[in-house]
Amino acid sequence: MIKSIFQNNVFEGKNFRKLLKLNKKSILYYKELNLNKIWLSDLIPNYTNEYKISYFKKINQLLKLVTKIFFYEYNLIKKNNGKDKIWILLSNSVRKSHLDFIKSEEKSIENPSIVSWERKFKIKKVSKIINQIKYSYLSIKYSKKIFKNSNYLKIAYNTLVSIDLFESKILNKPSAILSLKDFQRYENAIIQKSNLLKIPTFVTQHTVHPNYIGKNERGGNLVFFNSEAKNILLWGNFLKQSYKQYHNDKKFYFSKNFILPYGKKIILRKKKGILFFFGSKRHIYENLSMIKLLFKNKTYFKENFEIFIKLHPAISSTLFNKYFKKYLAEYDYKILLSKNVSNKILVNSNLFAVTGLSGSYYDCIYLGLKTLFFDYGIELSNKLPRVTNNLKLNSNLKTKLFELEKIPNKQWKKKSDNILKKVWGIGVNEKSRIRLTDEISKIIS
Repeated sequence: MIKSIFQNNVFEGKNFRKLLKLNKKSILYYKELNLNKIWLSDLIPNYTNEYKISYFKKINQLLKLVTKIFFYEYNLIKKNNGKDKIWILLSNSVRKSHLDFIKSEEKSIENPSIVSWERKFKIKKVSKIINQIKYSYLSIKYSKKIFKNSNYLKIAYNTLVSIDLFESKILNKPSAILSLKDFQRYENAIIQKSNLLKIPTFVTQHTVHPNYIGKNERGGNLVFFNSEAKNILLWGNFLKQSYKQYHNDKKFYFSKNFILPYGKKIILRKKKGILFFFGSKRHIYENLSMIKLLFKNKTYFKENFEIFIKLHPAISSTLFNKYFKKYLAEYDYKILLSKNVSNKILVNSNLFAVTGLSGSYYDCIYLGLKTLFFDYGIELSNKLPRVTNNLKLNSNLKTKLFELEKIPNKQWKKKSDNILKKVWGIGVNEKSRIRLTDEISKIIS
């Protein structure tokens, strides 16, 4: 039942390519702002039936849209006392790990300005109200034409906020702007505007992105083809070809990962532990298949292991209880939420990690955890480098853990080091000696 609901209804492949084709066929502009790029991340669902929204939620979204049209306006704001040479864009929905990174950049020589946006009450002119009504209507019309089940009221709202930010005055024109997510919503709008103003725009990776192809081509590829920044700061050189597949006009710079995890040492009451890292909402079936690997040797794992489940930020405890809780009822397990501590990882010499298609694999080997990768069987343009062979649906987890334990620590570290330098630009437990905004300053100078 779980398989038919989730695995077979992921929005990918032909459906995904059809949506992209329609999105390119009928483009809506506000002046020189391409609105289709703004709303694309909200237009693409995780599942084919995802946007079946309740009547009451639609009413709530409509009221929110109406109050925006008549009473509210969004403006760019500066959130610190940084210099204005370099801006870092800060989204209101930023992950904790990204927020920590952005705040840490205030210690750089350049002391960048952290720029975000805020809503203000405003009595608008009639002409502006009419303009907002017009673009609400047009964005609803266009998004319905592209994907009839879209959350068009949310898209209309995001369109109006993006238009506000496009019109918002650039405070003190910077020499460069850095975005972590230039491929979606408001950051995309600001980067589009900055490009028009000839301000050098930069984006850095925020994970090691898989490039989905064939029957699995899906919304995750937005990071590549919907990127608006002119300069890409790569972690190592692994993803260069993936970006170049979509962009020949961008400049690439070899940088490194600055969004590093940190370890929290734990004491295991029993002899060993397993830390499972869950993927996002698109991977509910795979997450379930991953923990079902415990079932082949249920008694062994119950008697000898503590189980830890690290939830993806997109999976709430409510969602966990709905789909996973009953399968773990017999085990000694703990849930670790990621919402406010997404870069904190448990570590212990007797703790092993199991991850799926997630950047957490590299977080784990960076901190020295011996880690198994659960292969979802998804088609990718580049196979993601791993230290050991992958787990599969029919693998024996007990056997694989025995094999993992036998690998000498020095050998594990050496392989992990080589892989991290390829995908992150740094080795195990290594940290950069220069801040990212200082790197950007050197580039633009």
